[in-house]
Amino acid sequence: MGYTHYWKKTDELDKDVWEKEFIPIASSIMTESGVALGDNLGKVDSKPNATSDVLSFNGISPMDFETFSLTRNKEEFSFCKTSHRPYDKVCVAILMLADDLFDDFSWSSDGNAEDHKEGKELLGCTVHGENNA
Repeated sequence: MGYTHYWKKTDELDKDVWEKEFIPIASSIMTESGVALGDNLGKVDSKPNATSDVLSFNGISPMDFETFSLTRNKEEFSFCKTSHRPYDKVCVAILMLADDLFDDFSWSSDGNAEDHKEGKELLGCTVHGENNA
């Protein structure tokens, strides 16, 4: 099956929060991560997609795997397999961010606290300026 993160949204995510808080912080997470990120296909010299309705990215080939794509739309079930590739910590940080900002969002993972440690630290450094090193 593979190492996978799962999420659901019981309602459409608030557009104001998405545009004014989520996308700016998620963009900072992607920048601060130090991970080479690209478009959905992980093409070299491509960039993540961050709009008023969707955030999607992948690791840059050959460190890509499945596309991480989070939309504002209600979704009963969505997922992303990362196979523990470097972009996994970005996925975890962004899922944690979404969980913090949106009441209608929840996520789970095949991973445990140790697997999520880098993502949690990345979120903390980006949002709170914490240095867990």
